[in-house]
Amino acid sequence: MADRLAGQRLGHLGERLYELGKNAIVDVTQGNNSFGPFTNSDGITYTVVGYSAGPGYDLASGLGTFDANAFVRALARGDD
Repeated sequence: MADRLAGQRLGHLGERLYELGKNAIVDVTQGNNSFGPFTNSDGITYTVVGYSAGPGYDLASGLGTFDANAFVRALARGDD
């Protein structure tokens, strides 16, 4: 969608994700990605302890989530 809006191919977006920052990405600062409790086929209950979210990049939510409309428009405009 951003390619079409920009009228050209935008190429690889990896670095652009970090450059966009607050223009289109919403930082997730609370919660975690732990899973469980669940009972496995062996009859034992498990909980997989994940990571906690915090300001900036984290292993729970990465860069965060995005507003698709703002994200596509920021990519097409070349916002930094």
